[in-house]
Amino acid sequence: MKKWKSSGNIQRLELKDIKHSKSESHLLTAFDDKNPLDDKETITIEFEGDGPLGILFINNNDNAVVNRIKTMTVADEYYNLEVGYIVSKINDINCSNFRYKETSDLIGLTWNKFNKICIEFIKPELKIDENCPVYIFLKENKSEEYYQEFVDLGVKCLEDLEYIEYQDLINMNMKLENRRILHKVLKLNEKQKFQKTPSLVFTDIDDSDTVDI
Repeated sequence: MKKWKSSGNIQRLELKDIKHSKSESHLLTAFDDKNPLDDKETITIEFEGDGPLGILFINNNDNAVVNRIKTMTVADEYYNLEVGYIVSKINDINCSNFRYKETSDLIGLTWNKFNKICIEFIKPELKIDENCPVYIFLKENKSEEYYQEFVDLGVKCLEDLEYIEYQDLINMNMKLENRRILHKVLKLNEKQKFQKTPSLVFTDIDDSDTVDI
């Protein structure tokens, strides 16, 4: 899977460049408030390229959540971007207390103007289901400690294992002994890139309020 990382300083848009449903003073003071998402694990991705960004966001409790990653777009080239990630910061702007429309508007305006954007995402907490076929498969092959890494790659069911490549095992820093076991069991060879599919991480979502950037 391709791994891209842009370099250099990321330009930004000011808060005045977007229309807010909250007052400006409220937005500026909101950063001082404690947000329940602040202590979660985060990942920062710098996107850069031509054409659409390719991320479909959905509103979940006023958070902008990655709902789908379009193929053949800029976002599709970043293997570490996953469905279910929550936007918490755009360039140097903390938007964890923004309303959904403010966050999606800022992403759209920034991308359309610069074709470059740095987004910090909050990773949703992983709840391991020991009855999950993927977890059972990994446990049977002494590799259950890598369950999170397989989920990050987009593996949701046993059929998805067909798209795993040997390089994916290397990228997740899997021990050689485990790689040998899975290489034999999965009969790994050159395969096409795994296409990410929508996750069921969030069930309380408003399907009518989506933004495609």
